[in-house]
Formats: sequence, C-alpha cells, structure tokens
Amino acid sequence: MKYNKASFAGKIGKNAESKILSSGVQIITTSMYVDDSYKQQDGEWKNQGCWIELSKFIPSGKNGMADFYMNNLKKGMEVFVDCKIVDSAWEDKDGNKRNSNPKFQILDLTLTGKKEVQENNNNTANTKQEDEDPLPF
Repeated sequence: MKYNKASFAGKIGKNAESKILSSGVQIITTSMYVDDSYKQQDGEWKNQGCWIELSKFIPSGKNGMADFYMNNLKKGMEVFVDCKIVDSAWEDKDGNKRNSNPKFQILDLTLTGKKEVQENNNNTANTKQEDEDPLPF
C-alpha cells in the first residue's frame, strides 16, 4: 500500500501566483509558514517554524477553482492543507544527483482564518476578517 499525504496548518507567506502551461493547465504557487513552538527545560518557549512551498495544478476549463485559490491564498491567511509530497530530485549537467527541499501539491484546502459574522439589514450574513497575527518575517 502506498500513502503519500501530509497535512499542515499555518499562514500563507505570500500572495498566490499563477502560471498557465501550453497544455492549458494552470499552476498556482505560494508558500506557507508552519509554526512549531515548544517549551524548553528552562521554561522558555522556543519557536522553530519552517517554510514550505505549495502548488496546485488546475485542469484547463476549471477557472472558478483557479479564481478561488487566487482570491483566498493571500499573505497572512490562516489555512489547513492536505498535500501530496512531490519529489524534487534532479540530475545536474555533470550527471550528479541533486535534491532540494520537498515541495507539496495541494489536495485539499480549508480556510481557517478567524471570521466575525455580522447581520445586516437584509438578514444575510457578512463576514469580516479579523486582524491577523504578524508573520515571523
């Protein structure tokens, strides 16, 4: 049995960028900061987070999906993602095997940013994004 899945909760580090391939497939890319804090023996908290690179491949004709990712993957937005780990190994011009940090292809995305719901005169809900915590950069 093969299982290639990773899940992360964190904040988007930069607004999503889009590239359309000649095949019509659209690639959405961004980065995400995943916080990993722990308490040291002396009682002080240490932050040891990491950056990960995310991508989403969107088939030709799925413009609504591309719009969703471009409109919602904004710097500072809190998200939860299920991803597939993508191999980043290659051979250089001299035939040496090289490897970079792993990259992650988004399988599922949940927007987890805290929202405040308010009623307007038409009794329909409006959402307002609360202030975001500052990113560590």
